[in-house]
Amino acid sequence: MLPGDLSEEEHHAHEHQSVSSVATCVLLCLLAVHASLSAGTGTISGKVVDRETGDPLPGANVTIVGTSIGASTDLDGKYSLKNVQAGKQSMKVTYIGYRAVTMDVTVGENATLTQDFRLVAQALEGQTVVVTGQAKGSCRRSMSSSPRTISSTSSPRRR
Repeated sequence: MLPGDLSEEEHHAHEHQSVSSVATCVLLCLLAVHASLSAGTGTISGKVVDRETGDPLPGANVTIVGTSIGASTDLDGKYSLKNVQAGKQSMKVTYIGYRAVTMDVTVGENATLTQDFRLVAQALEGQTVVVTGQAKGSCRRSMSSSPRTISSTSSPRRR
């Protein structure tokens, strides 16, 4: 039987069957891709806090070393990393004013690992800055005093 020999009703049924077959094929392909992406992965979640005070550190960066997986902590110091490859992974946590921490963890397939971090505060070291000044209308030659070093802790507060 040739396509031109089909009745209108048979032709419509044939089209519907073709569309249904294509839709089923697309759906199966999408499911296969989703399964392959989620297979062998897990989730890591936890909290990043100050070691001394226990205060949360919002905005701390938590990453899986060697991947593009990472997140920043929320206002409560909590984070969640999804689709982390199952197995041994190296995590790194950084926060300005604190020592960076790197830790190896083992992620289970289709499991959630809870990993909290307690960071140690570290003073930021800067360079010494020398500031010199000259009062308006004065000559540099007439200055009789030697340069002074003033630190922020030794100078009086202005009111």
